[in-house]
Amino acid sequence: MMYQRGCAFQFSLFLLSLMSHVEAGPVNDTFTVNCQILTRQQSDPIVSPGVLANHAHLVVGGNAFSRSMGPADALGATGTTCDKNIDRSNYWIPQLYHIRSDGMYEMVPISGSATYYQNRACDYTPGKTYCDRSKVALAFKDGFRMIAGDTDRRTFNQSDPAQQAITYMCDSKGQTNTFPTQHCNMLRAQIYFPSCWTGGDVAPPDHTSHVTYPIQGFDGGMCPQSHPVSILSVFFEFGFDTSKYTDYNKFVWANGDTTGYGLHGDFINGWTDLNALQDAFATCSGEFSVDDPGCSITHGDKAKNSPSQQTLMHPATYEEDIGLNGPIAKLASKNAAGQPPPPPVSAAGVSSQPAMSQTTVSAASQSATSTASESTDSPIGGQPSRSAGGQPITSAASQSAASTASTSTGHSRSHTKQSGSCDSL
Repeated sequence: MMYQRGCAFQFSLFLLSLMSHVEAGPVNDTFTVNCQILTRQQSDPIVSPGVLANHAHLVVGGNAFSRSMGPADALGATGTTCDKNIDRSNYWIPQLYHIRSDGMYEMVPISGSATYYQNRACDYTPGKTYCDRSKVALAFKDGFRMIAGDTDRRTFNQSDPAQQAITYMCDSKGQTNTFPTQHCNMLRAQIYFPSCWTGGDVAPPDHTSHVTYPIQGFDGGMCPQSHPVSILSVFFEFGFDTSKYTDYNKFVWANGDTTGYGLHGDFINGWTDLNALQDAFATCSGEFSVDDPGCSITHGDKAKNSPSQQTLMHPATYEEDIGLNGPIAKLASKNAAGQPPPPPVSAAGVSSQPAMSQTTVSAASQSATSTASESTDSPIGGQPSRSAGGQPITSAASQSAASTASTSTGHSRSHTKQSGSCDSL
């Protein structure tokens, strides 16, 4: 739908676009935010604010995350599980489960999470069809929120950029838009967010109308007239250790989706210094990348910019068992429209577990199920996933030594590793 505005607003928007973008000359393309798990809970403050969400989510980022967090609450986080200390944003996707032979659902362990910030889109300009990326797209405003993907989607339309933006990578065997149909040691779920904004609302009630994808494709290009302001492109991926699961057709997202098409992601902006974020592509692109003392988002301080465990400021509430203590008989979700109910579950061995507080999951249970409660999540380990260009997403313990860089304009991009840096621009 065309975003309606008067001439005065159009002119103001044009000035905003001109004044807010940094003249950067040759601009390097990417920096990375690596994160540990923050929490697994049945909450979604964007879609279901203040109430039990439709299904369980896996969340990383600032410790201010809560079911009822408001537009500015992310900025009040006292810490983050990510390796850029001024990024108190939250990023989340549904929890992934494996359906066992007895019909029980077990959480699939996560091996890594990385969010790539890229300069891929250009402001709408009448008659212009080529995005040269000579300017840095606009950093997000305070309170900015967005979602990508559709929890109810169970089919695929190749011509829809919003559907093309949801992908999977099975080891290095190629990219698909649905769950892979082969065994994967590492399954990576990937979500590319819209990069074009209306320039007005930062959090509309429908969560989507304020943003869209560029004209040329989901991963870059010129913004359309309806959403003329280019914003930083956000591409995040969650890697899951699926090496032990030989029945590759038994994965299901927490929303009941067994096709993979219903993968979706949410983002709440929590960068505490938006000027630093805006300047990152210009100041962190030298020989030492984000380790450079002049880098606006790290100031070269490795100690302060390492992923770390965090305790939630607002402990989670668990009305339903989501599987933190072990396999569950049914998903804590309402099945999405058109999705058949889960397969029958054998009653043998099924136990009834009470709702859990944030601190009641025992260490023994965590070890036995390869999952952890939110107050004691251990650093992300296991076999590393792969970044957007095939480089590993390292375990959290070594993420501070990993690096990524990107120079191409495509979705599958090659990254150049630089020693001693989490990422490179």
